Amino acid sequence: MRPSDLAYLSLRRRPVSSLLALFSLGLALGMGGWILNLYGSVFASIETREPGIDVILGPKSNGLSILLDSIHLAGGNPDVIDYYMIDTIEKEIAPRLVIPIAQFAEFRNIPVIGTDDSFRQRPDDCSPPLLAAGRWFNLHVEEVVAGARASLKTGLGVGDSFVARSVISTATGEPVWQRRMLVVGVLKPSGLPRDNAIFTHIPQAWSSHKAAIAAGRLRTVKGGRGVNAFLIGLDPTKPEQKEKIHDMFQVGSNAQVVDVEEEISGLRQLLGQGQRALAGLAALLVLLAVAVATLLFSERFETMKKELGVLRALGYTRLQVASAILWEGVFLSLLGISLGMVIERIGHLVTPLVWNPPWLLLPEWPSPTLCVLWATALLTSLLATVLPLWRLYRWDAHDSLKGM
Repeated sequence: MRPSDLAYLSLRRRPVSSLLALFSLGLALGMGGWILNLYGSVFASIETREPGIDVILGPKSNGLSILLDSIHLAGGNPDVIDYYMIDTIEKEIAPRLVIPIAQFAEFRNIPVIGTDDSFRQRPDDCSPPLLAAGRWFNLHVEEVVAGARASLKTGLGVGDSFVARSVISTATGEPVWQRRMLVVGVLKPSGLPRDNAIFTHIPQAWSSHKAAIAAGRLRTVKGGRGVNAFLIGLDPTKPEQKEKIHDMFQVGSNAQVVDVEEEISGLRQLLGQGQRALAGLAALLVLLAVAVATLLFSERFETMKKELGVLRALGYTRLQVASAILWEGVFLSLLGISLGMVIERIGHLVTPLVWNPPWLLLPEWPSPTLCVLWATALLTSLLATVLPLWRLYRWDAHDSLKGM
């Protein structure tokens, strides 16, 4: 009988201890992997944002929400500021870039963003969006341009139509606005948040705002003509622009200024500390699971002495017996890691149903972090066989000396 067969029979004869080792390793890997993957997703989402944006001008509400929703071209904050503030910004500040963003509708959890031609006609160093197919939308026509991933996830292509629903709801939960829109273009993939949105002109958003005002869901804005934020790229040769825009809108205005790099730097430090703590927690979970497996192997060895004597009497060498113990560790490790993969995968799929902020970009599965965790768990769990193998050698040598 091969050592692998001996290992399989040993696992079958001791189902309770085998299942305990299997589930301890699988649960530790699954929960640890899920936590690390989710936290890595948050960290990566913070780092991936539209380029060239220095400050964001938005309504006075949750500054962090304005920051995350705006730099990721996502969300559906019902608070708005007057669109015509753009005239003041351009006249008084003269930045190199001002992009109005109205996050007003969605289709299959894909945000529909109202903007104008300034979004596309950006300076070269701000990476203007390029079309892969079709054309840019026309003003005052119900046309949209889909980002690359938005097109892929929804199956929308040039010539397709869909019904966009307002993110602002009535008291009964119904959207205050919905309208059929025609896809006239698809953007080239960029790896930026623009890939995950659908774009149309701002007057479409104003239709939603007017309906929300009539339903009493949105505070009054002049004619309903509001936006959720202005994404502003300042002139690097004029450092005084940042202080000037703060002075203009931070006090005595219904708008607030969010410094993108400053806020992102603070979030990065906070997330970095948390990520190290969670990585340590995941490592501790795996080590505890391996410790359980080691104790089980050690305890099992104590009850195997008679079996080992029988195996030696049947002609099995010490190397073959050691190989059987090693195979037992391999089986438990592979089964435990497989169970951990299943648990982590379930958590990965369930997470968007429980917590799915519009700015969160869940990575492709499996992520590099998970692969490293699984490889580490495999190597570490195989070390659980070292103690029984060492005791096998010592016991076998002692037994041989007694027989001399």
